[in-house]
Amino acid sequence: MASRDVSPSDVDGGSQFSSPTLQSEQTLLQMLWDERMKVTTPYVRYRRTVALLLSWDDEVDDLKTEQEVNELATVFRDLYCFETTTKRLDHRRRAQMQMNLYLAELLYEHDDPHTLIIIYYAGHGYSDMSKDGTLKLNGNTSQKMQRKQFDRHTIVWENVEKQIAMAEADVLAIFDCCQAGVLGRTRSRSRFQILGACTAEGTTRPPGLDSFTSALIWALKELHEKEYFPLNELQHQITLAPHFPSSQIPVMADRLHCSPDNIVIAPMRETNNPDAVEPRDDLRGEYVNLRFHFGDKISTQDFKKLADEINRLLLDKRIKARRVSFLGKYSYIDVAAKFARRWHKNRRSSDVENTRRLSSVDTKVEEPSTPQRLSSAETAVSSEEKTSPRTNWNSTQGIRKRTLRRRSAKRRYRS
Repeated sequence: MASRDVSPSDVDGGSQFSSPTLQSEQTLLQMLWDERMKVTTPYVRYRRTVALLLSWDDEVDDLKTEQEVNELATVFRDLYCFETTTKRLDHRRRAQMQMNLYLAELLYEHDDPHTLIIIYYAGHGYSDMSKDGTLKLNGNTSQKMQRKQFDRHTIVWENVEKQIAMAEADVLAIFDCCQAGVLGRTRSRSRFQILGACTAEGTTRPPGLDSFTSALIWALKELHEKEYFPLNELQHQITLAPHFPSSQIPVMADRLHCSPDNIVIAPMRETNNPDAVEPRDDLRGEYVNLRFHFGDKISTQDFKKLADEINRLLLDKRIKARRVSFLGKYSYIDVAAKFARRWHKNRRSSDVENTRRLSSVDTKVEEPSTPQRLSSAETAVSSEEKTSPRTNWNSTQGIRKRTLRRRSAKRRYRS
């Protein structure tokens, strides 16, 4: 089987990834870390593996994903012996309600501590990073679609996965959509990991030889003869697909908590592996977070040495930890920039709110409760306002000028 190490040029911004975003760099480092860690991921023996494949009906789906989804379902069903179901979201009911229903039915029927649930989605995905940063799913992004129809066919993933937070089963969610990497972490008691087609800022290819789903199908076929493999190995195998774009980086992440081990995928064949363990037998344990401070920028070689030394400690049983996870690489500049962006965003929102309040105060004109006769001075000012060619008296500035002139005219008239 072909293999490819993550090279220094990949991480440091070489030719293959000319200007990687922060998440792209973190993903490449995570793949490199997993490669250097030689500690074997324990084989988790699931009694059942259930796959739910979600896509859009032809009337909604402008990407035409049906063929790829059916091919992936065949791989899951025939090569891996997974219990596989496909569901298509249509235009007759709100898409959010359909997704909630399908997931609720899936968990009701199959939620069990000894079950692995795989949820796959194919379609459009987008996120407004400047606002809530949530991932939203849609089947059609045509400009001709009316706003009401667009909202009707939009799914907010965070609203769907609230059901998963209560699940006892381990869950793997696979997203073949743009900006899938926006998904982050909250907390849960079971494993819940995601495999996204691209980073939070990235886009993915439509159905075809170079799509993420085609690469996923190819990788699953390459790995199906193995007794089992962890999710990070599947992630790496996808990047080796013949037509998969070298600039596209699939993202793997813990969604609801930091798992002590990656989810393991295994064909549902009879096995007498004595090393197999029950799901989550290790979640009763504890973990320790450490932070390594470097005096300068960390090179790829320094990063490899760090991973190798920690791995040696694990292999020699000098520490009793089962696994050491890579959570990210950051700098003080990154932290300062993050707080600066947040401060600027809050200040801008505050300025907009203050401007709106001042505008509402300026445009508020008290109307008399009963008709009153204007004085001769006020009549003169009113006549001047109507004939003035330079001021739009219906604008905020015009109302302010008119109010000031009336007050000045009243003072002159009284004196």
